[in-house]
Amino acid sequence: MRCWTASRVALGIGGVMTHPAHRQRGHVRAALARAAEIFAQEQVDFALLFCESHNVPVYARLGWRLFRGGVIVEQPHGPVVLTLMHTLVVGIAQEAPAGGRLDLCGKPW
Repeated sequence: MRCWTASRVALGIGGVMTHPAHRQRGHVRAALARAAEIFAQEQVDFALLFCESHNVPVYARLGWRLFRGGVIVEQPHGPVVLTLMHTLVVGIAQEAPAGGRLDLCGKPW
């Protein structure tokens, strides 16, 4: 299993939410497109986000795919594998890893 670490640059997106009265208007698509532009300017290899199961299809339609591996994050008691949410990835400057171990080398955002 391949181990992805700080040798590749990844940025993440967190706290994406649209008020129910404003859904289905392309806001998430626009926000993620703008984020991808910024990530490309910053020469990011790939991006990732964490989401609940019901949001996976939303991001999949926008080109994100499930990361089929373990994401290691730092916690007060030491490093742990994140299991609370799904991890999705998308390539920016390079293809995003599909699996293996992804060490964020710090706390999740």
